[in-house]
This record gives sequence, structure tokens and C-alpha cells, in this order.
Amino acid sequence: SVLLLLSGIAQESRPDPSRFLTDHFHKLWKKHRIEPASKCEDLAFLRRVSLDLIGRIPDRVERDTFLKLPQAKRRKLWIDRLLERSEHAQFLSRLWSSRLMPTPSESFRGWCESQLKRNVSYRELVINLITASGASRSNGAVHFILQHLGSPLPKSKRGKEGQHDLIPLTGRVMRSFLSLTVDCAQCHSHPFEDTFKMRDFWGTNAAFRQVELAQRPTRDVTKTETIIRDNPKLNPKGMIELPDRGEFVLFVKSSLLNKTPVRETKSKTRRQIFAEALTKHPNFARTIVNQMWTHFLSRGLADYERDVSLAKDNVTHHWRLLDVLSKAFIESGYDLRALCRWICNSEVYALQSHTNQTNASSKKLIFFSRMSVKRLTREQLIDSILTGLEVSLPRRRQLRSQWMKQLKPVHHFSKTCEIETSERRMNPFHRALWLMNSSSMQQALGSRKGLLTRALKSRTLFACVNELFQSLLARPLQRNEYTRLLRVSRIQKLDRAVLEDVLWALLNSEEFGTNH
Repeated sequence: SVLLLLSGIAQESRPDPSRFLTDHFHKLWKKHRIEPASKCEDLAFLRRVSLDLIGRIPDRVERDTFLKLPQAKRRKLWIDRLLERSEHAQFLSRLWSSRLMPTPSESFRGWCESQLKRNVSYRELVINLITASGASRSNGAVHFILQHLGSPLPKSKRGKEGQHDLIPLTGRVMRSFLSLTVDCAQCHSHPFEDTFKMRDFWGTNAAFRQVELAQRPTRDVTKTETIIRDNPKLNPKGMIELPDRGEFVLFVKSSLLNKTPVRETKSKTRRQIFAEALTKHPNFARTIVNQMWTHFLSRGLADYERDVSLAKDNVTHHWRLLDVLSKAFIESGYDLRALCRWICNSEVYALQSHTNQTNASSKKLIFFSRMSVKRLTREQLIDSILTGLEVSLPRRRQLRSQWMKQLKPVHHFSKTCEIETSERRMNPFHRALWLMNSSSMQQALGSRKGLLTRALKSRTLFACVNELFQSLLARPLQRNEYTRLLRVSRIQKLDRAVLEDVLWALLNSEEFGTNH
């Protein structure tokens, strides 16, 4: 009884900002005279949350299991189940690694996945990433440092200034973990933010200047392996000479944004001191909260694409809510699953995507009175097709690898100079061309095992097509849709060839290619 009492106290003491979140938006909608969209149906919610938490649509077994849960609690219970699954860690690691690195290695993705499976606190995860050392084969986090070393410095300057300039690492760390776009401050002070100077960039950069790329022998005497380590003999004074200062030579000392000094000690390296200071910065928790909110609801609580990141000068931003969620996130021990749970259980996440007269304008999107429609990413599309067609697991792994190579994303620069790779949303024209021209896709559609074969066992044509709709779109077939199908296809019986065309059309539909 004592254990049950303590368990109940612990449950009640956990931070839960859901009530504040609900009150915040209700007051906002009332103030701006906005009528929010209705609550979405259970099956629509199941599809939405599955795409957002495990990166694919639900399969038939999951759909049936979900519907058997008590209606009042089924959404909450299902969110908890998805968060505990290895697929969630796998999907989130792909999402996260692609945002941190232009071309993430499998080793790096594997490291991220192992951290997320153990639900390591976000603070610990970031510290482990920034301070990564050792061999890339044994520590996947080292790849983050390896891909952002920058240009090697002349040998004559290495003792004084370091082995590499580490400029890419400086920009990536500040952008990814503090939402600060500092790259332009390399050669001039920030054009829009008076408080951000050249000293801030180079002081932060100096915190990484003891990073050394080295080679060490392996058991095979003919081979060596690449390692990352901290060498206290490099840049021992922790000072960097500002570039292009003419006849005046100015130096800055290692720091976090030229405010928090970063000095190595006997027990901690300079990177370790920097990482701990970074995770105490007010923007640290706000940034990940805003990033996860954007993942689930298409846009952030704050606009990070402006270079004055997190400046509270825009009344349309939900600063109070962002601060409440960030505080709760810190109190939870930087628990990413708890953060996902709060957002997915919120009222705004459960709204339909349908518009009304009060919220149809794109200017009203900032009030989150309806769910925004998101195109599926490449990985979500492929995994959803494989799940929907009910391809066997061995064949699924083979096709996934093959299709990932065929559907190569187009690299482009966004407003924040981030390179989007596998997280790029799929263009419907690109998707249609691939579905038409992929021979393996045609084989999957015509397979004698899977969704279509099972649907063809239905007693009536309506039941067969309805099963296709339920499996791919997570909703029942409407009578008007069925009438239109009969008129267009002139189908009168269970004709496999025609139903393959129906299946192909559903995979090409905007409804399947989006998360709504």
C-alpha cells in the first residue's frame, strides 16, 4: 500500500502543462472570434499519430487493436504504446539525424536510435553528442564532429589556434540547439540583432579549438582507425584572433556567446564545460520544444526563421505557452517522450483539418484552430506503402532499401541555411512518376499475397473497395465515392485488374500522400 501511495504521489508530481495548453488556445480563439475545427474521428487520429510517432500508417492489426480499447481512453493509451515501441526511437532518430547532418551515416543514426530507445534525457544526449570522442566505429556520435570539422589550419598555426577551424560545428551547434543563426557573424556583426557580434561567434568557436583528428593503430598492424579527441596542447590559451582586422590584432577568449567563459579544468575538457553551459542557456529547452511542436503541428510556437531568434517582439507568437512547456520539459528531466505525450494529447493536435469561415485564412494558421495538412516525407511514404500493401517483413526490408535509392531527395537550402535531406516533403508529381515507372512497385501492387488478395475475399464489391479505403486512408468508403467509381471504371464484379488500378489511384491520391 505504501508503494502504491508513493507511485500515486510520483504520478501527480509529474509536470503536466495540458490544462494550461488548453486554456491558452481557448482564450486565444475567443479573443480573435475564431471557431476551431471539430475533433477528428478516431481512425483519422490513429493515422495521424502513427505517422507522427512511428513514421507510417497503422496496419490492420493495429487498427483493430486500437478500436477495441475503451473509447474514452483509447487515444491516450495508444499514444503511450507508440512511444514505448522501438519504431518510435527508429523514426525519431532518422528525423533528428537528418536535421543535424547533411548526410547522416548509419553509424550516427544507430547511435541516435540507441539513445532514444533508452529514453536518455535530451540534455544528456546533446552533451554526449557535443563531447563525442573516440573511434567512429565504436562511437557513432563521433560522426557529428567529423562532418563539421571545417578546414584544416596551416601547420604553423595549429599549436596556437588548433588543428581545424571548426566553423561548421560552431554554426550547426548554435543553430540546432539554441536556434541562433550565427554564421554571418564570422566576418561582421549581426545585421539585425545589436547584441550579436563577431566576438560572440569566435568566442564560441574557440570552445571547440582543442578538438583533434588523429589516427591510432588497430589489431591489424597494417591499418589505423580515425579518432576524435581533445588535445590540451592545441589552442592552450583559449584565444582566437579575429579575422581581417587590418593592422590591429584583436583576440577573443573561448566562451558561450562571449558571455559564459569556457575554461577547461583538470577533470573536464573545454568541450565538456561548453556543453554544460549550452544546456543551461534559456534557448536550449525552448528550441527543442519548438522543434517538436513544429514536427507535430507543421509550424512552431515561435518563428525561428528570423535571425533574431527567440526575440519576444511579435504578438502573434505564443511566448507564454512556449515558456510553460519549456519549464515543464526541464522539470520532467528533459524527457522527450513526455514532451511528445503532452503535444499528442492536446486538444489542438486532435482537431480536424477542415476549415470554416473564421479560420480559413492562412493568416489564422498561427492560432492552431485546425490541423495543417503535411505532405509525407520520403521515408513516411515508403513505409506507409509497404504497410498498406501488407508486404511481408523480409520483402519489406528489401523493397525499402531499393525504393530509398530510387526516391532520392532533392537538396535545397531553406531560409535558415539548413540543408533538408530525407526529411523533404514528397512532391505529388514526383510520387506519381515513381509509382508509374518502378517495376518493383508494379510487382508489389500485383502480388498474390497482401492487401488486394485479402480484400478480394470480400463477399461484395463495395466491401472489397471499402477494405482498401480502410487500410490506406483509415476511413470508410463513402457511398457517393462508390457511385463515382462504378461510373468511371464501369466495374460490376470483383475484377482484380480494375481493382489494381483503384489501389494505384489511392496510393497516388493527395489523401494518402498527406498527413491530415
